[in-house]
Amino acid sequence: MEYLLLAHLSLSGFAFPNECCSNNDCYEIQAADVVEQSDAWRISATGELFPKQTVRNSPDGKFYRCSAQARVDARTYCLFIPQWGS
Repeated sequence: MEYLLLAHLSLSGFAFPNECCSNNDCYEIQAADVVEQSDAWRISATGELFPKQTVRNSPDGKFYRCSAQARVDARTYCLFIPQWGS
């Protein structure tokens, strides 16, 4: 049971929401892996546009992406971006 809880934590210790991951689907990415556009963030690896209103705040100031089995080429479930524009 403790293993499952830890699988949903970032390295800095914040918990990823259950709807974003399946034990190991969330992982840190570099700022260069996403491109900010006027109303969305584009994920470089897939070309997906992730609307800004659906992006989640990253509490530790790092970028995270959640995709099936942490595959770079898989559809993105959640995107965590450090606070911007405030």
